[in-house]
Amino acid sequence: MADNNKQDPLIESLMALAVSAAPLIRRARESGMFKAGSREDAASESVVEATVNKPEPAPAPEANVDFSAEKAALQDIIVNQAMKIAALEAEIAKLKAASAKPKRAGKA
Repeated sequence: MADNNKQDPLIESLMALAVSAAPLIRRARESGMFKAGSREDAASESVVEATVNKPEPAPAPEANVDFSAEKAALQDIIVNQAMKIAALEAEIAKLKAASAKPKRAGKA
């Protein structure tokens, strides 16, 4: 087996990390950062009184809303787009027809 004096590099790195962190951990303990249960005790001792305010319900939509103006505007948009598409398709067909015609060498 491998030499027992050599440690795994991961173990060496972790040991070096623990050694370098030891002074920081000691200072944190001395400052009271790691006191057992202090945060939980403080939270359990404080009582907060709060009232729950329910949000107001959204207003009901009107039953007799006339959407004819919106409907007409959408129909106009659709018709305009259809006309543009038809014009583009006609232009594509014209260009395909022009490129399909063989060019005569003798014409100027």
